[in-house]
Formats: sequence, C-alpha cells, structure tokens
Amino acid sequence: MGVAGVAWATFLCQSISCILSLVVVLRRLHKIETDEKHYIFSKSIFVQFIIIAIPSILQQSSYQSVISLSRKSSMDLEQA
Repeated sequence: MGVAGVAWATFLCQSISCILSLVVVLRRLHKIETDEKHYIFSKSIFVQFIIIAIPSILQQSSYQSVISLSRKSSMDLEQA
C-alpha cells in the first residue's frame, strides 16, 4: 500500500486516539461532584471555540495542501 497505507493507518490511529481521549475525559468529568448542575456542552463556549479555531484550521490545512502538492509535483518530475 505504500504511502497511502501509512496515511490511512495514521488517520485510523489518530481517530481511535481522539475517541479514547474523549471517553476518558467524559468519564472523569462525571466523577466530579458539585452542588450545581454543569452542562458538558455549552453552545456559547462552542461558538467561541469555533471562532478561535477556524483560522488555525484553515492555516494548517492550507499548509498541508501546499506540502502535499509540492511533494506530488516533485514525484511527477522524478517519474518523467
């Protein structure tokens, strides 16, 4: 499978790691005892997070796209 196989393996491992991390965090949050009810999900905090995260996401994805394209073009030149 080569590079594509490595990419899929990385994607799967990162996905599994993310899911397991969320499970651990949510279980620990439920163990915390307080007098008042706290919600795990807050729409206002989520919106603030998205507003802050979008520029970073766009920057990282554009950076990765440039790297991928440059690698592909250099591989195409080597094959020619």
